Formats: sequence, structure tokens, C-alpha cells
Amino acid sequence: MKKLILSLLVTAFLVGCNEAPKEVQANPKMNTFNKNVATTKAFLNSFMENDSVTFFSDKYIGKDFMWSPPCLLYTSDAADE
Repeated sequence: MKKLILSLLVTAFLVGCNEAPKEVQANPKMNTFNKNVATTKAFLNSFMENDSVTFFSDKYIGKDFMWSPPCLLYTSDAADE
């Protein structure tokens, strides 16, 4: 009886391990994410290489980009006054 139960458990274990893996469905948003990662890496690479022509090109920064420096109203000198 013990051998029968043991053989059934071993058979069930082996059958359970031989199931075909389920296919992972591709997430369509990952394509956009990977494209954005590549763009960001190229943008930062041009920054690190001091390549201002590529850095400020329309490829990475749009024409409507506007630089606004940080607010200078609250500096440490203003607190002393």
C-alpha cells in the first residue's frame, strides 16, 4: 500500500513538473518604455560628452522647450534680512 501511494505521488509530481510553460503576453506599453529609455540614454550620453549640437537638437528637445531657472526669492541671504 505504501509503495502504491508513493508511486502515485511520484507520478503526480513528475506530471506536474512537465507542464508546458505558459506564454507571457507582451505588454504593448513596454515598446514605448524601451523607446523612451533609448532616447534618454542617448540624451544623457550627449550631455556627458559635452556635445551641445546633439544635446540641443530637435531630436531630444522640442522647439517649445523653455528653460526656467529656479526661483531666487528664498535664498539664505533673504532670511538674514
